Amino acid sequence: MEDYLSSLRRHLDAWLVLSQERGLTFDTVFVGGGTPGLLTSEFGPLFELLSGFGVRADEISLEANPENITPAHLKSWKALGFNRLSIGVQSFQESGLRLLTRQIEVKAVLEALKDACAVFDNVSIDLIYGWPGQTVEDWQKDLAQALQFPLSHLSLYCLMFEEKTPLGRSFRRGQIDALSEETQVAFYQEACEILDASGFSHYECSNWARPGKECLHNIKYWQNDPYVGIGAGACGYLPDDSVGLRYSYGRNERSFTHLDPMSILPEERVPIDWLREYVGCGLRYQAGLDLNEAKKRGFVFSPRGIVAEALHDGRLSLSGNCLTLSKSEWLRETRWCLETLECFSLGVTS
Repeated sequence: MEDYLSSLRRHLDAWLVLSQERGLTFDTVFVGGGTPGLLTSEFGPLFELLSGFGVRADEISLEANPENITPAHLKSWKALGFNRLSIGVQSFQESGLRLLTRQIEVKAVLEALKDACAVFDNVSIDLIYGWPGQTVEDWQKDLAQALQFPLSHLSLYCLMFEEKTPLGRSFRRGQIDALSEETQVAFYQEACEILDASGFSHYECSNWARPGKECLHNIKYWQNDPYVGIGAGACGYLPDDSVGLRYSYGRNERSFTHLDPMSILPEERVPIDWLREYVGCGLRYQAGLDLNEAKKRGFVFSPRGIVAEALHDGRLSLSGNCLTLSKSEWLRETRWCLETLECFSLGVTS
């Protein structure tokens, strides 16, 4: 752990120097990935380094699992400067927690969440729906339980059977079955109705927030803004030319401790790479796509086929140069991103 944290500080220092040379400033910090909630005062040197470079972030988030939340940890995180907590609850059902391989009981989850909300006034939780055996009633109970707490933000994700995970292996072996698409859609629509009625704003396809409590850091991803990422498995995106400079770290934490910060090679990119990312992120966010940004890179938008039909019936909207996807279609955003990409062609850069 000491080696890893020392390497984090070394890499952060190098990227902050480079960012300063490029005139970049930062207003958000997000400590996530893996289990950063295991640490408390160990973050101190990283905060000192940020302060030394004049970073004054409006939003400083920490991801934590319920089992890592204790009164002592909460006090330490608050003292360090974290002002937003994102907690991976996943489910308030014992059966859900077991299936999702979480080693904690619901009672302990509720206690952790109660303690977190007593210390932080900006708390977000993740919930997962669509796990095998889950019923609409289970999902309604999860949402109702979440609303018992003064949460500022919720992220709701449909279960994906990722490779190299226990669930993924069980799914491939036929030991568990995915819920039908119809059922998953019903869960999503249920969440939309319940959270809308409870005063939450649905600002991105998987994210809801109280007014003014949207995740400022994640908005950078959806709006194609630059960010620095550091650590095993992290990636970053910096302004360079019209397509941006993107880089990524390998996932092996031991290799990371021996890595020269400036040995990270940027990915080779062409304009279509930028467009895929811009459309894929923008259509799932309430602000949508600024077609002028695509035009600057030589892309012309000409709606046709199903996209033209959607513009006619309101599933897609075009106001000036802003293209947005109706929230009722956000649960099918991948399909709409693919269809929309087909409507761009290389023209003459203005």
